[in-house]
Amino acid sequence: MTYDARNFLLVTPEKFDVIISEPSNPWMAGVSNLFTREFFNMGSQRLNPGGVFCQWLQLYKISPDNLRSILRTFHDIFPHLLVFESSEYDLLILGSFDPLSIDLRRLEGRLSQPRVKEDLKRIKVGSVRDILSHFVFGTREVPAYVKNALINTDDNALLEFSAPRTLYIDTSEANFQELARYSRGAAPYLRY
Repeated sequence: MTYDARNFLLVTPEKFDVIISEPSNPWMAGVSNLFTREFFNMGSQRLNPGGVFCQWLQLYKISPDNLRSILRTFHDIFPHLLVFESSEYDLLILGSFDPLSIDLRRLEGRLSQPRVKEDLKRIKVGSVRDILSHFVFGTREVPAYVKNALINTDDNALLEFSAPRTLYIDTSEANFQELARYSRGAAPYLRY
């Protein structure tokens, strides 16, 4: 799986509007290289102008230091990002070379489409307010959150060796509290 994702990005001539990376947890052998600067850079090179890279990341069984490291690594490649809590234990990190905003009118339009409405109903999302309730923070808050965090690279294999240390430790609450300290709300990222 790991090598397939990296190799695909290396060899495909295609460009994409959206790339979604949802690997297994970084403590799994070989998976941590899907959270490195090199991998994020490979993804960035396969995006069309205005494209978005979406990275899934769990909040459980990962230390706050490793969480900050992954976000710093991601932000090192993607200067603009928005972070959402997708469930009580997961994050979705959206990154782009272009400024990201939440276009409320466009979002309302999409949510009114029957197929979209039905699909989101499964996860109890029925309104723009529901989506905004999952917002954690964005580009402006990230530098303070990731300050002094280490960048994970292919060469230093930071996560490869540190992530398994928290495999049997519930870190969810510590990560929630840390993220909440930097959350300032979605208002600066809204577009009407």
